[in-house]
Amino acid sequence: MTKRLNLSLIAIFALVAIFFATSVHTSADTFFFMSTGREVWQQKSIPKTDKFQYGPQNKTLFSVEWASGVIYYLFVTNFGLNSLIFIRIVLALATVYFVYITCKLFTKNNLLLYALILFTAYILSARTNDRPESFSYLFVAFVNYLYLSYFTQRKLNPAFFLLPLIFLGWPNFHPFSIVGVGLVAFYCLLVLTEKIKNKSDLPYLNRFFAISILAISLSLIQFQRLFAFLKAGTFAGANLVEFGSLKDRILQTHGFQLLNQVPFDVYFYLVFLALLIAVAAIGLKHSKNLTLNDRLLLLFNLIFILIPFKYFRTIPLAVIVTLPSFVFLATRLKADPKYLKPLAYVTLGIFLLLVAGSIPNGEVIGSRENTFVITSLSQNGQQTPVGVVNRWWLKKFPENSPQIIKSYLNSKHIFTSSIWNNYLIWYFPNIQTFADAQTYNRKQQDYREESILLEGSKGWQELLERFDIDTVIKSQPNTMAFVYTPVQNFPNWKLIYLNNIYIIYARHDVIKSIPVDLSKVKPELATALKFDPADEKEAINQLQNLLSFDTQNGFARDQLIIYYLQKDTQKALLLAQQSRQMDPKNPIYSLHLAEIYAKLNDCKKAKSFAEEAKVKSLHHLIIDGYADDAVSTCP
Repeated sequence: MTKRLNLSLIAIFALVAIFFATSVHTSADTFFFMSTGREVWQQKSIPKTDKFQYGPQNKTLFSVEWASGVIYYLFVTNFGLNSLIFIRIVLALATVYFVYITCKLFTKNNLLLYALILFTAYILSARTNDRPESFSYLFVAFVNYLYLSYFTQRKLNPAFFLLPLIFLGWPNFHPFSIVGVGLVAFYCLLVLTEKIKNKSDLPYLNRFFAISILAISLSLIQFQRLFAFLKAGTFAGANLVEFGSLKDRILQTHGFQLLNQVPFDVYFYLVFLALLIAVAAIGLKHSKNLTLNDRLLLLFNLIFILIPFKYFRTIPLAVIVTLPSFVFLATRLKADPKYLKPLAYVTLGIFLLLVAGSIPNGEVIGSRENTFVITSLSQNGQQTPVGVVNRWWLKKFPENSPQIIKSYLNSKHIFTSSIWNNYLIWYFPNIQTFADAQTYNRKQQDYREESILLEGSKGWQELLERFDIDTVIKSQPNTMAFVYTPVQNFPNWKLIYLNNIYIIYARHDVIKSIPVDLSKVKPELATALKFDPADEKEAINQLQNLLSFDTQNGFARDQLIIYYLQKDTQKALLLAQQSRQMDPKNPIYSLHLAEIYAKLNDCKKAKSFAEEAKVKSLHHLIIDGYADDAVSTCP
């Protein structure tokens, strides 16, 4: 039996490891942290000036994640970007493991424990995308385990002696170090209460308090870093949703199609909150089964579980801290087994499906990471929401843009989306972007100026000149970025390169050479074909040259398929089939095949590919419409 259970446990953790490797992806901010880590490692000091940005007036850099950045930098430098996956798996598995062994202190029900492992992994996946937070999650889970095990088992784990070292480093890894200080202080209060009220002779009590006080002191002497979280209010003021409240996140689109755009982890958090409240209610009803410390623990957890209502992004943190105590208190109240077993089965089933199903999907089911609301201009001139769509098949970053810029431009100041800034900073230590992931010192004026440049609204030309911007990376439709700076209207700016994700424009004085002449291509046109009819021959030749230069180029493939569909159906068919094989996740090529086969009067294949396009796009509103139009002539 033991061997079988151990194999089951290994299988569960192996599944979790694969889940984090395949379904969780590197965040944009990670590249900024790696860049800061590079500065620290190369300069042998913590930088105080942000050399990566030219936009914000205040260039002061105050990093509370520099140690995380150094670790990321050293791994990536020595083992490549894929080493981030290794760090992600190690940190996530270690965190889940400590939550598991903490819960195991209070229950031996393996079915329940396996369910809790998968639940914790799923909740963690929302924020463990190679951010410094991952280190905080591990430290919190470790601290929680040590103190709860001492409080409930009366044992001082030898690992307790690591706490001063952890608390010395933590304020340099991530701002959640204040949570660690709060946890230690609370557990010290519990132990002190136990000692005074029950006059218990707790083992190694002097060591327990000495190590705890030393750990807290080592963080407190770094008070500026420890209390950096107090600046979080300025982030919310800048309308950054991830620093906002749970209400802000849920009502991000003012309630439009609420169920389609709120991440699953929010719903699971609310269910968990309801269960914890239920335990509290049972505790009040049967208070004689709870000691004073049990009540203090329950109160602390009820307060802590509510933190995400103020800061939405703390959902994983709240779950890590409160889940073991929830299990402990439930056992103290002798939860009825006839309810516990079905609950464990349901929980295990739900999260087994979500975790295992996310692996072939390539992203966490229900994460809504690539989900956004599309709008339509109404008669009164206002943007009205019309649908919730997903753009998961498009690449998140402007991949291969660093190679293009290095080879063909002498850029100094690049302007692009805030999502892409940090990616470029990592590849160009000596080039600046308008802003980066450092948001402590950005003012409303900085955000307004960035918005003006992004939208090309009144005053953008003056800002372009004031900041001496020489390169602009615009976004293509349906990407995560929104950059519409109309530099193509200036005669001294030239289109350098484009694909289905981004478009690079550069000022003449920084152009060394051009990879492909794209002078007749006009990506800003609202028509399907992005060139003037009078330039047809030259534009098609340029698109063919672009495809020869970059055989993976989605923009060139899409344009040529649309063109050949009008001129040479067989050419369009061959190119669409080749493109679909090359990029099987992209629904656009399935859509084109539906259009082509409808034109060839092969309605069976046309309908099949139209349905394939819908499924691949997760029923993207626009693609669904085009797919229906493609087969509208079929009976």
